Amino acid sequence: QLFYFDIETMAPPIPMFEQSRPYQRIPFQFSLHYKQSRNSDIKHTEFLAHPADGDPRLSFIRKFLSSTETKGTILVYNIGFERSVLQELGEDFPQYAVKIQQRIDRMVDLAEPFQKKYFYKPEFQGSYSIKRVLPVLAPKFSYTELEIQDGMTASNLYEALYGETDKKKIEKVMESLKKYCCMDTRAMCEILLALEKVVK
Repeated sequence: QLFYFDIETMAPPIPMFEQSRPYQRIPFQFSLHYKQSRNSDIKHTEFLAHPADGDPRLSFIRKFLSSTETKGTILVYNIGFERSVLQELGEDFPQYAVKIQQRIDRMVDLAEPFQKKYFYKPEFQGSYSIKRVLPVLAPKFSYTELEIQDGMTASNLYEALYGETDKKKIEKVMESLKKYCCMDTRAMCEILLALEKVVK
C-alpha cells in the first residue's frame, strides 16, 4: 500500500491552546491519497478540524494514525516539514509518540529526485517546489484555479476562522482549504506517475 500525505499548519504568535508555544506549528489539516496496490484505484481521505472544536491536534493525531494503520510507504514532499511537525506532536502528546514515530519511519521524500537533481527540466527554473514541478510533469493539473494556492494563505485563513462568526464564510473557507490540501497530495500522485513513465 502506498500513501501520499500532506499537512497544513498554522503558527499563532500568541498561543491559542494548552501545551503550545508562541509560533509553534499547529497542524489542523491533512490530505491522504492512497493505493492498495500498484494497479488499484487511488482513494482519498482527509482531516480538517472545525475551529469551533478548539485545539485540533488530538483529533489530527487520531485520524492520522487510524488512516495509516495498514503497512505501506508514506510519501511526502519535502520530508523535513512533515517529520518535524509530527515529532513535535509526539513530544506534546507522548502517549502517541511511539505510533507517530512508526509512521515517520515509513516516510519517503518524493522531492528528493528533484532536490538532488536526479531529474531536472529547465522549466523548473531552479526550483523543486511542488507548484513548479507539477505543471511541467502533469500539465493538466494546476493550482491556478484554486482560491487558495499556497500554504501561507491556507494557514492565515484558517487561523482567522477562530474569530469568525459567519457560518457561511467558515464553510466557504473550509471548502477551499480542502481543495487546496487535496491538490497537494493529488499532485504527488501525478508526479510519481510521471517519474515512473520516465524510468520505463
